[in-house]
Amino acid sequence: PDLRCVAGDLEKVHGFCHDRGIQICAGSIFDELLTKASLLTRVQRFFGAPGELFVLFYAGHGRPGTGDWILQDEDVSLADILHLWNRRSGHGVLLIISDACYSGAWVMEAARLRSSNVVVQSSCAALERALDGVFISLWLLVQRLEVQETYALKHLESLDRHPCVYVAPELKPGRKPLPALPALGPGADPPVLLQLHSCHNLGPEIAVAPEISRPHGSARTGGLRRLHFAHNHHR
Repeated sequence: PDLRCVAGDLEKVHGFCHDRGIQICAGSIFDELLTKASLLTRVQRFFGAPGELFVLFYAGHGRPGTGDWILQDEDVSLADILHLWNRRSGHGVLLIISDACYSGAWVMEAARLRSSNVVVQSSCAALERALDGVFISLWLLVQRLEVQETYALKHLESLDRHPCVYVAPELKPGRKPLPALPALGPGADPPVLLQLHSCHNLGPEIAVAPEISRPHGSARTGGLRRLHFAHNHHR
């Protein structure tokens, strides 16, 4: 399959991180032949690093019905990632961004499991196919405060794409705040999580982004942040 779109996504995210001094994990990879064992080994190493906010970004194929990441040999499920996350020692918040077809299924699964200290952001709903490069481009523009979240969501809705997000109960308003990405600029908020209010049939545990993604008055800390990217095929 054509990998040019995913390669472009990788360059955009790397550029964003470089501009803001966000450390990228050495295990990050863009490889159409990536295997499940290799990915999970890299993720386990990543989770073993010190940090406050861990961002795991995937751009590639998603499995119909589950949203699982399709690799060279086997699929990677949300349960596979959460198993490694729950085994790690120390505190932290895991933000999973899945830019893949049917990725909304991971949001629904995280809600069913009531996963702790985890945020799962999908680029589309559980029954939708992702559009190459569209979601992550808008996500980065929103992070840079160059585009308003409402505009980004309306644009995605015009394309019949409905990103959604799960936020662990303890990270919701009035509770533990979601750590902020560093150096986003004066007065910048924690990561903006895109979700359309019109997301359908996702259940009560699917959080509404404007309420949970930008808690006012949340403290910024100087803790180390790391990013890990596991790129595979285009959607």
